[in-house]
Amino acid sequence: LGKFRDYSSAKALLARTRNVTPGATIIKSKRANEQVISTYEKTSFPLIIVEKSGTSAEKTGQSEKNQKPTAEKQNNEVVLLLKDVSSQYGKENYGKAAELLRKGIEKWPDNPDLYSWYGATLINMHYPETALQQYKKAVEISPDVPDYHAGVGISLVNIYMDRAKESIDAFKKALQIDPNNVAALEGLGFVYASMGKKELATELYDRLESIDKAAAQRLYQAITQEGIWEAR
Repeated sequence: LGKFRDYSSAKALLARTRNVTPGATIIKSKRANEQVISTYEKTSFPLIIVEKSGTSAEKTGQSEKNQKPTAEKQNNEVVLLLKDVSSQYGKENYGKAAELLRKGIEKWPDNPDLYSWYGATLINMHYPETALQQYKKAVEISPDVPDYHAGVGISLVNIYMDRAKESIDAFKKALQIDPNNVAALEGLGFVYASMGKKELATELYDRLESIDKAAAQRLYQAITQEGIWEAR
């Protein structure tokens, strides 16, 4: 039936032609070139559809013949680009890798691998929020590829860690000015608890207990996970 741009397109055509293609099924294909391997749950091939009305086998064959070289050329170019990106990435030349990927995305905006690689590059360049957007684009195009969802998770972890470090610095500055500041003690304790640093959080709980019992109780719930915390 042909190669498809995404899983849903293949599934839709298969449903429409089920009565004449009872043995057809949807498969996943892999294309390898030296060290670069692209896995397609939803492929980056252009959509090739056999028209339902009056399409003969001869016309179908001609249509596929005309489109196949274009599809192969595109995929060869993407593979070569990713090979270059992988080389730059391995040398930790993340800026150069990002430049190559931006050009690739401009040329092939529907290729999820390019967004995924761009996200990984941005993570290493310490731009997790921008990386998150790239991984989300990859997921939008190919939601069945687990690596893309993992990239979203990695980006969120990096964003969280960056924000947590910033908040720790801010709380510590507040405590340098006022060692008994309740908001700073409770906030810093909550950050430590959320990071799994329960010993540090407990030390702050002990300090809070003699200053503000209500705040100390809220921090205790965070440390023991007895309460549900909500950011507002």
